[in-house]
Amino acid sequence: MIPKSIDAWRRRALRRFIATASTSAALLCAPAGLLAQTAPGASEPSPLYDSKGKRDPFISLRGSVENEAPTMLQPPPLVRRPPGLAGLLIDEVSVAGLVAGRDSTIAVLKGVDGFTYFAKKGDGLFDGLVESIEGEEVAFRRLRKDTRGRSYTAKITKRLNSPQITVEEEKEKGDEREEP
Repeated sequence: MIPKSIDAWRRRALRRFIATASTSAALLCAPAGLLAQTAPGASEPSPLYDSKGKRDPFISLRGSVENEAPTMLQPPPLVRRPPGLAGLLIDEVSVAGLVAGRDSTIAVLKGVDGFTYFAKKGDGLFDGLVESIEGEEVAFRRLRKDTRGRSYTAKITKRLNSPQITVEEEKEKGDEREEP
């Protein structure tokens, strides 16, 4: 109830304020579906929260990390890697030949960039290294990391002039902490 001692213009302003406040309170308490139906000219309900490309602050970080499976980090494109054999992935090379010497054997590798490279035991590639060269096979050791920072290794064996590849995944290394 508005007291009579207040001027007429103040009473009108106070009535408008009360009417606006009650309408705002009703809109805040109404469900989104009801608002979409009552909005004039609205065919679809407008979203209550627009993220504008940012992370939703109402979703728990801990919950989203636990529910997501870790994925492997993707390597950069070939043009952004180091030149030569050190810039090629193990999957991007094939064994074109083997050169046997008195003390060691050298592998002749052909890359996807069209060049031929000579590699010996211990030479590095972008995602691993040459582990051994025996007979007609070259064994590589792949080192990868996932989005959680864990390291995974795999032994990949490629045969001379054969598209067949043997992959032996090994247990993860690195971050040995327990999951909460």
